[in-house]
Amino acid sequence: MLGLMWGDIDIENQCFNIRRSLKRTENGKEITPSTKNKKERVIPYDGDTLQKYIDKIPRNGLYVISREKDSISTHHTHSSFDTIYYRFFDDLNKMLEDPLPKMTPHKCRHTFATYMLKSGADIRYMQALLGHSTISTTEIYTHVETEDLRANVAKLKY
Repeated sequence: MLGLMWGDIDIENQCFNIRRSLKRTENGKEITPSTKNKKERVIPYDGDTLQKYIDKIPRNGLYVISREKDSISTHHTHSSFDTIYYRFFDDLNKMLEDPLPKMTPHKCRHTFATYMLKSGADIRYMQALLGHSTISTTEIYTHVETEDLRANVAKLKY
């Protein structure tokens, strides 16, 4: 997400092209020219819902989520992004009657995968969306609950 550039958003096809990632290095953090598993992936989005929000993001540089550092627009580091990310939860919860628990971006990723599977998504497609090289990694991200097991047992025809 922190390596996403404006050129990675394909408005016509309503998708994000994930091509690079933020990596910790000896000199701090840098954007790498490829993803962790060295594969580009495509994340489709619902244009009617999301595009209006994308259009409101200020275009202050190459990166969709950018920051000013020494009068230059650059990418966020993990820690600088965490600051604005958790401030978002604080501001949102001030407006909600029932506050949301603060979740790390990684926890949101787990939650997304779990809800997609509960909604009937195929785990193979989830593997592709999440960019995992093996299905076993995707299985770690998902949570099987007793009610889910019960619902699947109920499908048995005998």
